[in-house]
Amino acid sequence: MKTLSLLHPCTWPPLALVVIVMCVASGCKLTEGSFDQTVPSDGGPPDTTAFAPDVRPAIPDASVFEAQPITSLAGLPDTTGCADGTREGFLDSSRGGWPAIAGCSGAWDQPGLSFDSARVLRCERLAGNNGIRASGRGCAAADLCAAGWHVCRGPIEVDRLSPSQCESVVSAGVSAFFAVAGGGSVGGDCAFGQNWVNDVRGCGTIGQSEGEGCYPLDRRLDFTDCLATLGAWACGGAGQHDKEVLNVFKPTTDLGGVLCCRDEG
Repeated sequence: MKTLSLLHPCTWPPLALVVIVMCVASGCKLTEGSFDQTVPSDGGPPDTTAFAPDVRPAIPDASVFEAQPITSLAGLPDTTGCADGTREGFLDSSRGGWPAIAGCSGAWDQPGLSFDSARVLRCERLAGNNGIRASGRGCAAADLCAAGWHVCRGPIEVDRLSPSQCESVVSAGVSAFFAVAGGGSVGGDCAFGQNWVNDVRGCGTIGQSEGEGCYPLDRRLDFTDCLATLGAWACGGAGQHDKEVLNVFKPTTDLGGVLCCRDEG
């Protein structure tokens, strides 16, 4: 008796064959809606575990992120700009370096990097990769910045406070991304403001290259870029493809954090 493989078309249910034939004839394609990262009603971090293997976006080889380890500049929080006293982006905090802008690595589980949410503290600045609450539990993005500093608001502030714009945010060979508050339009254009929440924007070496209209920012993350970081960044699923700024959180301290700017005036 001959046994048919489950993968052989002869074993497929009749309805499946009808659907496949119709798709071939009409040029339809599968959607990605089954791997959304949704925010629970209790305000906790989104669920990133419910992925359907057959529609998961392609994940790059892990070697993409096998780069030089990120280094830290230690000092007082007021000088480093980071709540935990160590900065990982723009490592020179002297007058000849970047005294008013810093890349601060860390995790947070309270989603959001809109202009409003990026200023709300959740764990009294205990976050940061070297912080008391390094896991980011109960923390927001704002908790990565030191007192007297805030998550940078869009490209104009970065251009004004960084002598090199995004250049030299980290050393060559280091994989990291440091986000700013705000995002772009539904069409992907840079249009920073309270109502623009498409794609997480910032400086770094991972994610997509940014468009010229977002200068000096040079990188951005959409939901597939976040998935590709293998858990270091999370910013929703296909159902939130134009709302990453509202959904972004950071489960681990790897691959960066936020850009913090010194308060002015």
